Amino acid sequence: MLADWLELGFLRRALAAGLLSAVGCGLLSPYVVLRRMSFAGHGLAHAAFGGATLALLIGVNLSLGGTVFACLLAVVLALWTRKGRVSEDSAIGMLVAASMALGVVCLSLQKRYTQDVFSFLFGNILACLPEDLIFSLGATALAVALALALARPLVSATFHEELAQVEGVPVDRMRLILFLLVAIEVVAAMKIVGAILVSALLVLPGAIALLFARRLVTVQIASLAIGVAAVLIGMFASYLLDLPSGAVIALVLFAGFGVTRGIVALQARFTR
Repeated sequence: MLADWLELGFLRRALAAGLLSAVGCGLLSPYVVLRRMSFAGHGLAHAAFGGATLALLIGVNLSLGGTVFACLLAVVLALWTRKGRVSEDSAIGMLVAASMALGVVCLSLQKRYTQDVFSFLFGNILACLPEDLIFSLGATALAVALALALARPLVSATFHEELAQVEGVPVDRMRLILFLLVAIEVVAAMKIVGAILVSALLVLPGAIALLFARRLVTVQIASLAIGVAAVLIGMFASYLLDLPSGAVIALVLFAGFGVTRGIVALQARFTR
């Protein structure tokens, strides 16, 4: 099995894309969980599907179309929900409905084979192309660079928003940057797990890490490691059992959350 992964090009690309998405999503996951943006990531994934179908209709690269569309809706979402003018769940619900409706309309106008678009919904990591790998590398590099460069203001805006504003931190700008990073990483991860399961990579690593770690740096390192481990275990398990890799990765993460929560609860019970 290991020889197959090392020798076959499409398996090497799939593994590399999975690890890159795990790194990017794992780094952003603690922010997503702490700022309660889980539903936003799910909504932006469906928004990217609308952009991908539109890109297919006009003959543009699907990942590029999905990214541009998701980023535009991320800006709209950040502006709409600023200062509570529109509740976040209402704004996401409206944007998801509009994006999916656009996707259905574009698909109805499309006369060609549309398997690539459906891979955005359900994921197909084994169909990862070299350009998809380049996109994943760029998205991960951008997420890591901005997360490290803006670590202090992002942390301040996440934990103490009002105090951060008093100290001169551009809270609204940090929020917008985080929405944009989530949108880009969502599109990169969709090739692996699809829009339906993308929340697993974006939410569960951070949620698991927050069960046992307290310092944000430790949480981010643990979240990144958990995401990478889940992708490795999920992909090898799916290869052995001949199951969809995205769904197996999501189940591995959910199982990891359940086991970790059980262990933490037992430790707390016996240390009383």
